[in-house]
Amino acid sequence: MMAPIAMQAAVLREFSSPLEVEDVTLDPPRAGEVLVRVAAAGVCHSDLRLAEGGLGTERIPIVLGHEGAGVVEAVGPGVTTLRAGDRVAFSINPACGACRLCRAGKPTLCEPAGRMSGRGLLLDGSTRLRRRDGEALKHFLFVSCFAQYAVIPSASVIAVPATLPLWQAALVGCAVITGMGAVRNVARVQPGDTVCVIGCGGVGLQVIAAARLCQAGRIIAVDRSQEKLGRARAMGATDGVDASQDDVVTRVRAMTDGGVDHAIEVVGIAATIRQAWDVLRPGGTAVVVGLASVGMEVSIPAIEFLSDKRILGCFYGSGEPSREIPELAGLAAAGRIPLADAVSHFTDLGGINAAFERMNNGVGSRTIVVVDKSLAGAPPESLRVGIVGAGWIAAAHVATLQQFKGVEVVAVCDLDQARARELAKNAATYSDWRELISRQAPDAVFVCTPPLAHREVAVAALDEGIHVYLEKPIARGLEEARAIVDAAARSRGVCAVGYQWRGVDVLDDLRQALTGQKVGLLVGISTGPTKSRPWFLDRAQGGGNLLERASHTIDLERAVAGEVASVQAAPSRVLLAQSPERRGNIDDAAALLLHFANGSLGVVQVAWTKDGLPGTYSLDVHASDASLHLELDPTFALRGKSDGRAVDATSRQHPSERTLARFIDAALHNQRERVFCSPTDATGTLAVAVACEEALTTGTTVHVPSY
Repeated sequence: MMAPIAMQAAVLREFSSPLEVEDVTLDPPRAGEVLVRVAAAGVCHSDLRLAEGGLGTERIPIVLGHEGAGVVEAVGPGVTTLRAGDRVAFSINPACGACRLCRAGKPTLCEPAGRMSGRGLLLDGSTRLRRRDGEALKHFLFVSCFAQYAVIPSASVIAVPATLPLWQAALVGCAVITGMGAVRNVARVQPGDTVCVIGCGGVGLQVIAAARLCQAGRIIAVDRSQEKLGRARAMGATDGVDASQDDVVTRVRAMTDGGVDHAIEVVGIAATIRQAWDVLRPGGTAVVVGLASVGMEVSIPAIEFLSDKRILGCFYGSGEPSREIPELAGLAAAGRIPLADAVSHFTDLGGINAAFERMNNGVGSRTIVVVDKSLAGAPPESLRVGIVGAGWIAAAHVATLQQFKGVEVVAVCDLDQARARELAKNAATYSDWRELISRQAPDAVFVCTPPLAHREVAVAALDEGIHVYLEKPIARGLEEARAIVDAAARSRGVCAVGYQWRGVDVLDDLRQALTGQKVGLLVGISTGPTKSRPWFLDRAQGGGNLLERASHTIDLERAVAGEVASVQAAPSRVLLAQSPERRGNIDDAAALLLHFANGSLGVVQVAWTKDGLPGTYSLDVHASDASLHLELDPTFALRGKSDGRAVDATSRQHPSERTLARFIDAALHNQRERVFCSPTDATGTLAVAVACEEALTTGTTVHVPSY
């Protein structure tokens, strides 16, 4: 028989009073229950509402916390779906599957679960929590994860991918499923729809992310905080309205020619619920997600129901949590849901009251309570970065890195010390990268040199456990690239290669539009001025030829269509000339034909141009029932049709910024799988470029070498 567990928990003794971290006792799990060691928990408005007495008065004293994740310690009798060591997220919905509403396909409204949850008890009508003096403590929504351990019904404990950090997995079981469900299950947003999201806190940001995944044409974020509106844009909002400055209804209706298709309210007060109704076009739908206090009422003009407007409720996403949480956790692990961007603060159990205060003051978004640092994988406070190379690419990276909280450039290395000092500002400078590594011991190194110099720096840094970001291409030859791949495989550090077009957020929209279809033809165009890459044209300096430029487009086509089996190539000096008189503006050009292993064909048209001819970068994709055009640098937009529907999406974040953000996130959590382009990916692209070089020289079909 398992003994009770002595632990610490944040206890609410009286409404509208601070939580107190106390020593409490947790009894072992009974039949159908699971004991979980809590890694991290999110602080949600539902916790605050109950703490303020806005959700009734029966559940007191109580251990709050319902949005969390952890590791299974033990299971009770009859539990066969989980075992000790499983990494899990929590759900507040242990649906019975047998009651009237469960049978009707509404498990989030399960009647037995609702009755026990409203009383602060587990499914058998009892509690496992008690204070040291024996007084019983209530459970919050079956979870109570503002504690070191929790006993939870097995139906509320859901396994998550090993690649998803538990501090991020904590968000999936409440903020993510609620926001995604409001968009997908209740509003049923369709591609091209206009969506207004009122309230950009933890759940509101997930509503925005869901609208973007559903390919909403325009996503308007409304909040009183500029900081939150900034986070909303990072999550996918196309527009922001400052509710502290603007008349929200007038502004939104003016922006959308009379109103939006969907308005999703995520605040929970009468005024914002009314705003959601008022910004709708005729026939539009308002969805109320925000948790209102008991007794609150909302007034709506009844005559406006004649315009076929609808207002709908939403609880916990109004779907099937047992099915959707694993799906959403998988999307988050794959980087499709940017969970890290939704978190503004980290704290411990003692910092929950301060998180409540921030909520009441409208400051920040989600706060993550790190209960067990060894499990949560929460990011450290800073990442110390060294820069090798001080050219324009390095300068662009340094400018982007300055936008990330906790990232510090500690040193710059370049043979040209004047250039290094200009970029370094107050950081140290070196002429030898070995000195930078040995003296500064950086957490990460950005290698911004010609590819001939990549191998030595990358291998040495990775062997020291330092995270490495390499500019494209990964190396000049396959032997050097394979050495970097081997070093990355044995290193505890993360390695990424800067093929930023893999980080174009509308690439996710393209992939979604191609779901279930066979790609037939891809046509990529990559042209740009010779002046911007002079060393590429000099192989003696470690550069190459026009294929260095082509590698970016080759990599993008591989990201869409998979592995390339063989290639053909033909040189041409007039291929991309816009008119006969401008043909002399092209230094070098070629057409590449890629034969993909799955039968798809890819064309890459590439050219170096003299000054005066603007760069052109795009990708056209033709599939069984889709024709899509991806416009690249500098606009990054997707247009076309798929399955008979229009596709129209514009990038919300520059791919360079998004690529660096993903690398930083991966480095902070030691999650090498999270980078957009791994050394192996980049070596595959190099292998195709090597084959294209041979095809250009020989005029024959060349099989892509193994890598």
